[in-house]
Amino acid sequence: MKLRNFGAVVLATLLIAAACAGPVATTAPTTAPTPAPTAGVTPPPAGEFGTVTVPAGQPILIGTLLVITTADADLGLDSQYGAVVAANLKGDVLGHPIEFNHQDDLCASEGGTA
Repeated sequence: MKLRNFGAVVLATLLIAAACAGPVATTAPTTAPTPAPTAGVTPPPAGEFGTVTVPAGQPILIGTLLVITTADADLGLDSQYGAVVAANLKGDVLGHPIEFNHQDDLCASEGGTA
């Protein structure tokens, strides 16, 4: 019994010491890492993937797929409201208004599929 209590005290002490240690100082690399060569793979042309062009004056549409109606609705609604608050605080992005398309996933595969 004493050994169990001693183990618990040691574990608690280690956890507290780790929490109080603070962040570990790291140094950032001075040069960008060189990507590993990939044989036979050519990168896509600029703009084909990962680039979206929005015509001037058109809104940027952000979609959300969250649980917003079932018993777990509080989880999804908090995230949804957070996204809306962030967009309202940011305002326009490069001259484009932000619009949302919120969808309910019902916290089930059927909702996500729909």
